[in-house]
Amino acid sequence: MSVAALIYEGKTLKLLWFDQLGHRAEVLVGDMSAVPSALAVSRDDSKIALACGSVVQLYSAMHGALYLTASLPSHSTASEYPQESRRIQRLAFSVDSRKLVAATQEYMNSYKRPVYVRIWDCFAKEARSEVELEPVWLSLVSFS
Repeated sequence: MSVAALIYEGKTLKLLWFDQLGHRAEVLVGDMSAVPSALAVSRDDSKIALACGSVVQLYSAMHGALYLTASLPSHSTASEYPQESRRIQRLAFSVDSRKLVAATQEYMNSYKRPVYVRIWDCFAKEARSEVELEPVWLSLVSFS
């Protein structure tokens, strides 16, 4: 089992990853204008998903190093609210580590709107959107 953590050094955000063999890797996430809202590690310890604002950054963990492999948008459904009002609330990988679920909620004037759920296929070389559900009122996302 590996562990991922986010740390701030000044205004710079770093993603740290420790694998079961004791290897440590870190990657500079950058000067983030959006606050990180969710973090998930796949069960096979090969992928890390980090949500910042309305984007999921997908990293691959290989040979003691982290590589940014994709920046995934939250949802494509037409909305009357601007992209900045979207915040990814939850991330979860499937048991087989092949899929990633992202639950995004829109906020406007401190009111919460319905949740958009998007499922990504992360097994191929490039992640691709597999399913995007209609907005729902949802409180938890989980795989079992």
